Amino acid sequence: MTTFRLLWETHKWLGIVLGTVLLTSAVTGGFLLVKKKFHWIQPIAQHGTEGPVERLAPLQDVYRAVFALGLPQFRSEDDIDRIDFRPGKRKNLEVQVDAIS
Repeated sequence: MTTFRLLWETHKWLGIVLGTVLLTSAVTGGFLLVKKKFHWIQPIAQHGTEGPVERLAPLQDVYRAVFALGLPQFRSEDDIDRIDFRPGKRKNLEVQVDAIS
């Protein structure tokens, strides 16, 4: 096989492999950009019980509810990055805990 032919074949196969990787990255990146506009891309969101702020569960009960799920990534309070409090919109996409019930 001549040097030119070897370089040609190498260039062709590297182009096919790298092109596939770049195309996959572009398509999945596009989905990430528009995921808020299409509900079929988003995971199913749970809606909590409505009620006044006075009925919210104490923070230690929220921690207990997260740990009761038995997920290996949640073993201590240090494993929880944040707990969102959204009185007008009670939903979270990571771990959902209904603060009322």
